[in-house]
Amino acid sequence: MHSAIIVVEMPEVRFDATSNPTWENFLARVDRLTSHKPDLIDKQKGVERLGENVWLVNFLQNPAALARLVEAAVRMPLHYKILQLDAAPQWLPVTAQGAN
Repeated sequence: MHSAIIVVEMPEVRFDATSNPTWENFLARVDRLTSHKPDLIDKQKGVERLGENVWLVNFLQNPAALARLVEAAVRMPLHYKILQLDAAPQWLPVTAQGAN
């Protein structure tokens, strides 16, 4: 496995809620915000956050990051899906409309 895309399903929020404590706790666990040395996962080599609940992890560069995301999801508990990529992702070039 070269890389993986992991999607962690966000918990439902009541319509009148202003925050999502379960999701906030998940992110705090992933980023180790409660430790003496916070370690933001988005800043680590081989990790790219593609969306609010989606990460691309280069498994060859940083297998621990994938383990950290899975461990945090399991402990909360939150459902997650992993899409295994056997080769490096090949992103299609896209240009902004109207750009010169």
